[in-house]
Amino acid sequence: MATVNFELKDLAKLGVSKEDLLYVVDRLGMSLEDLNEKEAQIDITPNRPDMLDIIGFARATKFLMGKNVPKEKYYSIQNKPILTVEVVGRTAVQPYIYVAVIKNVNLAGNNLKNLINFTEKFCDTYGRKRKKLSMGLYNFDAISGPLTYYASKEGTFIPLGSNKKSTLDEILKEHDKGKEYSHILDKRKNYPVLKDSKGILALIPIVNSENTKVTASTKNLLIDITGNTEHITESAMNMFACTFIDMGAEVYPCEVVYKNKKVATPQLEYRTIKLKKSKAENTLGFWLEDNKVINLVNKLGYVAAKYGVHTNVYIPPYRLDVMNWQDVIEDIAIAYGYDNIAPMPILGSSIGKADRLKEYSNRVCALMLGMGFNEAMNFYLTNENLNFNKFELKRPDEKSIIRVAYAKTESITMLRTHILPELMENLSNSVHEKMPQKLFETGNIFSLKGSQVIELTNLAMVSEHAKANFSEIKSAAVEFLKFAGEKDYSLREFEHPAFIQGRAAEIILKKEHIGYFGEINPKVLNNFKLEEPVVALEINLDKLLH
Repeated sequence: MATVNFELKDLAKLGVSKEDLLYVVDRLGMSLEDLNEKEAQIDITPNRPDMLDIIGFARATKFLMGKNVPKEKYYSIQNKPILTVEVVGRTAVQPYIYVAVIKNVNLAGNNLKNLINFTEKFCDTYGRKRKKLSMGLYNFDAISGPLTYYASKEGTFIPLGSNKKSTLDEILKEHDKGKEYSHILDKRKNYPVLKDSKGILALIPIVNSENTKVTASTKNLLIDITGNTEHITESAMNMFACTFIDMGAEVYPCEVVYKNKKVATPQLEYRTIKLKKSKAENTLGFWLEDNKVINLVNKLGYVAAKYGVHTNVYIPPYRLDVMNWQDVIEDIAIAYGYDNIAPMPILGSSIGKADRLKEYSNRVCALMLGMGFNEAMNFYLTNENLNFNKFELKRPDEKSIIRVAYAKTESITMLRTHILPELMENLSNSVHEKMPQKLFETGNIFSLKGSQVIELTNLAMVSEHAKANFSEIKSAAVEFLKFAGEKDYSLREFEHPAFIQGRAAEIILKKEHIGYFGEINPKVLNNFKLEEPVVALEINLDKLLH
């Protein structure tokens, strides 16, 4: 969540009253932290970066209140490109750039302060503190085109807030913004730089030039957005262009020239999502009148039209969070009001009893605690980098992995196929704690076999300290198998890329592989930034129980 402060007088100018705030904030899933006679303090959910801005917040509020009805594809760019940006080579950090010129913008009163707050909050949250994306504002009248975006180690300019020229290295070491964000460019041979015909405009993503400083009297702006992917850069530029249009300014696109292509930015295209009324009804659990879908999506700012059995929902360019029909249905529920959804009675009942596997897992947990291990509880959702790459595993057949459809974050893309990588990540996050570090987890792992979902329960354990070795983890394995009442098992040498060759073993029960253990490979330790030796074990509980 990001906390924003909006002055009530500024909201009033945009058509939002104090009473509107009390009605809307909770319905949109936000939190009203403070409301006094002067300002409102609101926690904005991460999925609505457009509402970090007072313009975007007022826009969403008036739509939900029914004060505004979205116009048919209102946001568009009619003007032709008026500036060229040449991208020379490829910068190691944020290689994509989108640029626009904003004319006749009104930055008087609190408008400039609100705009700067918006850019900073957006780059801190959506831009991951400028690592993923950053943005610059310039006085366009002080710029002499064309522009060039390139990587360089050399160059001098007067950074914002200073009165003397500094080299790029000096800015990183001495300027306040340089000290705060220099880690993004750490150990880079060259730095991303934007310049015009007169000199350097910005060291990206650190600081702009003092010569192009924006003030309340500035009428014409240049904005640049740089990012790690073209999609995130384009999406962010579209959102800001919509904000300036709502401020009454004129948006002029620019032409970005890459080595192999040219792109006009921004373009402000509406995406179309086809939605069946029956799909919305089945998902939400209540009936909708024929035109109700259009009325409800209008309250969240969408333009919509009915075509046969479908409703075409047109997604405005500032809605970065909408990816598919599920997001539209969620907004229908918000517009309808969760408090207006009638509860449904439970039609059946049964007598519950403890699950046999769960009871067994509870006894396993008691054993592990008695052996000196601490319990970890990780999420079943993970990502390919953690589940496979950092553990030095080759990815299996894609058809065996259960993926998250329309994943909105790189950290959550699939269901885990084993537990040990997450325990290794736990150790990585606890390097400041004293040794030994001994963790265990019992939980589910998942895979696909054809169309069938395979869900198994595993036990995994890790031990990290200076003297961790194969004998320690073998003793833990034998002790656990003794607890399980198994005598007819065998151990044999096992090759696994995450373990040191010759120092790993697999557990065989009734001629079937049920688990493995050993000393973790130094390469894996390095992937997780661990300095002490680690031994680990993972075993399937289902096969032991049956």
